[in-house]
Amino acid sequence: MKTILIIEDTPDVREEICDILQMEGFNTYSANNGLEGLELAKQKLPDLVVTDILMPVMDGYQFFKELKKYPATENIPVIFLSAKAAPSDIRYGMNLGADDYLTKPLSPEDLIVSINNKLQKVEKIQKKMETLRANISYFLPHELKTPLNGILGFAEYLKDKIPDISRTEISEIAGYIGSA
Repeated sequence: MKTILIIEDTPDVREEICDILQMEGFNTYSANNGLEGLELAKQKLPDLVVTDILMPVMDGYQFFKELKKYPATENIPVIFLSAKAAPSDIRYGMNLGADDYLTKPLSPEDLIVSINNKLQKVEKIQKKMETLRANISYFLPHELKTPLNGILGFAEYLKDKIPDISRTEISEIAGYIGSA
């Protein structure tokens, strides 16, 4: 079950969003401002954050910037939810790197669609990363073993034959080891 952090300073709006998301099967955590939200995000590592912008203590923009500073939270998708609906406000939020920007009054359908789209995108990226890890772990041992076998073979040869081989041969074998 996916976890969503809601950061909203208006209790009724925060409660409504939590109710909507819980009815859709999400676990929710909530915070009154960006500072509380940042601490919760670092503790709980939610799958996604929905945050208001205009809040006391720490606004949504500052929350976003702080969230992206920590390796454990930098990849958590963030959706801004705000009454600031001017195109310049939306553009500013998107230019910061937000995953979406929804305006109030809130459409529950838009919120659910946006959240599901962002979570699906993250899931696709995670699957690609898992495939990449699997491919690396499958092919990398072969790529390491082949040169190591050459190095070990030449080293063994040198160890066994050292009194019987010339400096020229030793130099040649050292070249092969270096190439491997």
